Amino acid sequence: MNCYKIVTSIILFLVIVSPVYAQVVMDEDMAIPISMDDENAQINADISFKVEIDETNMETSEYSINILNSGNYSVKGYVEIYMVFIPKRIKVIVDGEEADIITQEKSYTNSRYRVNIDMDADSNRTIDVTYQILKTPRQWNVGLWALQYNYNSPINLQFSSKKEDYVRTNFNYEGKIDLGYEPSKLNCNNCIQDGNTITVNDSDYFYVNWEKKRVPYRAGVLYIFMIIGIVYYLVKMRK
Repeated sequence: MNCYKIVTSIILFLVIVSPVYAQVVMDEDMAIPISMDDENAQINADISFKVEIDETNMETSEYSINILNSGNYSVKGYVEIYMVFIPKRIKVIVDGEEADIITQEKSYTNSRYRVNIDMDADSNRTIDVTYQILKTPRQWNVGLWALQYNYNSPINLQFSSKKEDYVRTNFNYEGKIDLGYEPSKLNCNNCIQDGNTITVNDSDYFYVNWEKKRVPYRAGVLYIFMIIGIVYYLVKMRK
């Protein structure tokens, strides 16, 4: 009888601690600084995008950035692409020509890429950014049965001039994120969900988080073998 009590206690213990053992630490997405709406901003950036995340969590994204310098003096700056993983590929086109990408950091926790942008007074430029990257879970696994993901724009723009260290910039986002699976517990900030599609319209910032359900096959097999081993050991001890 004591053996059965011990086995029951062990099984209950495994059930309780299993989410802890299943958790894998993932670096939290670093916040990208986004300027608030400012009527006096000198730089205006209209950003359209199309993002597809398939069932294997491979993300394929296209961003088109139209930048207008409405001021009466030239500025220098850059477009920065921040990621929490190493992209499979990345390409930046500036005004129809492929740009030199400066790799500032490249790792499986933080990757940063930069393209320098100079603009004359009252001028505009078009920047196209395309990349493919594996989408990784945010922070921790949500236990055995789901993983948590989030998405916000990886694009950041910074400009300066001889007069100002920082030139104010307005951002306007429009685009769609298509998921290749049914998300659960999806929350939108400045966006709208319609099934597997998230839409952003005329917003200076957006943020999405959701969960992807999963079946923990490997963990289940491991625990089954652990329980069989414990039961076998207890049976041997009784003989």
